[in-house]
Amino acid sequence: MDVLFQDFSKAFASGSGPLLAATLSPVPPAHRESYLTEVWSSTNAHNVQHDIKRAIDSSPVRSRLDSDEVKGWVDVYTAYWKVVGDILAVRESVRVSEPASHPASQPASSVRGRCMWLVCLSRDGKLTN
Repeated sequence: MDVLFQDFSKAFASGSGPLLAATLSPVPPAHRESYLTEVWSSTNAHNVQHDIKRAIDSSPVRSRLDSDEVKGWVDVYTAYWKVVGDILAVRESVRVSEPASHPASQPASSVRGRCMWLVCLSRDGKLTN
């Protein structure tokens, strides 16, 4: 959680909506390909809400948040953590089951590789070929 809430604190302190939104991105930053894995492996389903609340409570911006805002951010980042787990599970299943020529198996460092797996996976909410 530390890596996620360092970015959250910087974005919140700067008042930048785009930076704050980037902390909820399903695409890892170009300079940190393992970002989603780091976020996912930083906690577990039993502790996720507690760990997120603790991270927010220990962040430099905590004094600017009232208790309702903290609860809201805990809910938002708990949902994000769950989605990250789903994204990583889908990536792994596509990586294991698809031939190397499939767009989803492109290296994550390429724009096409980072984005095409989402396009390939979701058309009308269904997995596609």
